[in-house]
Amino acid sequence: MNDAPTTMAAATLTDFLPAPGRAAGFRLGQDGTLVQQGRLELLAFPGPRPVVSCLMVTRGHLFPSRFAVECFRRQTWAERELILVCDAPGTPIELHCRALGDPRIRVVTPDTPALSLGALRNLSLKAARGDWVCQWDDDDLYHPQRLELGMLLLQSMQADAVFLSRWMLWSPTERRIGVSGAREWEGSMLARRAAVPDYPGLARGEDTAVMHAMLERGRIALLDAPWLYTYVQTGANTWTVQHFEAIWQAASFVEAPARYEAALAALEAQGPYADYAALAAAQQRG
Repeated sequence: MNDAPTTMAAATLTDFLPAPGRAAGFRLGQDGTLVQQGRLELLAFPGPRPVVSCLMVTRGHLFPSRFAVECFRRQTWAERELILVCDAPGTPIELHCRALGDPRIRVVTPDTPALSLGALRNLSLKAARGDWVCQWDDDDLYHPQRLELGMLLLQSMQADAVFLSRWMLWSPTERRIGVSGAREWEGSMLARRAAVPDYPGLARGEDTAVMHAMLERGRIALLDAPWLYTYVQTGANTWTVQHFEAIWQAASFVEAPARYEAALAALEAQGPYADYAALAAAQQRG
């Protein structure tokens, strides 16, 4: 299901952002076989809204996690919760979330320290109260309609899960921004909780194994709406700078350096990009 999506001759990054009359492409697979494809109009979600549990595993640092928390709080999908799994109690991001006083945010810590990332993801799944779960990585940024549009596609296609086929790429300290190449991006999972298998006990790559298992045996949708998710290179990610560079080299669109500021201004309308960039620069300076 990783065929390249229909692309357009993009002049600027704004050609990839939401606009009136602009639909998002999708493909639907059943047990690994493509069964339908088309365009999804940005419509209102019909009927009752189920609870979506956003699952965020974090080392506990305030930067960049506070921005992922802010993106959760900006979501248009009302029925949601954030499960914040810290590998130790009393971390700066835990204290920040408790100070917010938001009852939709629940902090979970393991009984045993130094668990693998896969084990921590399993802990977040166990703590989830919603029938639907969304991976919510702590170093990335999310459009306010991240949950809304994903749930609309899931409901209309009666699918078990949706993954993005492209997402935004951003390196704030290097002033680079673009759109990834086409593939199933494991970190973008929004799925029926019952459809998500246990994560393997790995330090990284655990979500890749889960995604491939889901693609082989479920009714899975791929959504080409890169503006919903910005994958950020901070220099302190789980994966290395070289990993981001390999993804960047396969990008389907790279914004011209001269238009970087204009692109960032356009993105600021959908998330805390300017503040993120400022703190990333401060972190780099030490």
